[in-house]
Amino acid sequence: MPGSTGPAEAQWAAYFDSLTEAAKALVTERADRTPPVFPALSQPSLPLPDSLDAKRNDVTRLLTVTTRELERRQADVASELAGLRPRPARSPYRNDAGSEIDVLG
Repeated sequence: MPGSTGPAEAQWAAYFDSLTEAAKALVTERADRTPPVFPALSQPSLPLPDSLDAKRNDVTRLLTVTTRELERRQADVASELAGLRPRPARSPYRNDAGSEIDVLG
């Protein structure tokens, strides 16, 4: 029957759609800076139909671009952290906490 899909095609298409949504969620900047939560993804056990080769290639490219973007962001954060001044060490025997408390505030 033209236009109908078998169980393998439906499962793989849903799997690829979930991977695509997950990749896009990873690169989208979140206002609250919390990581996105993903559903558990498991690869379908049925063989990948030939009809989904183009979609598989698209998802593979998207995951490659996503990986590169996240690696770039990680390198940027590492560089920023490396550029921070070290915090001065405090002696556990020195009582200087009062110098940082604003009692008049």
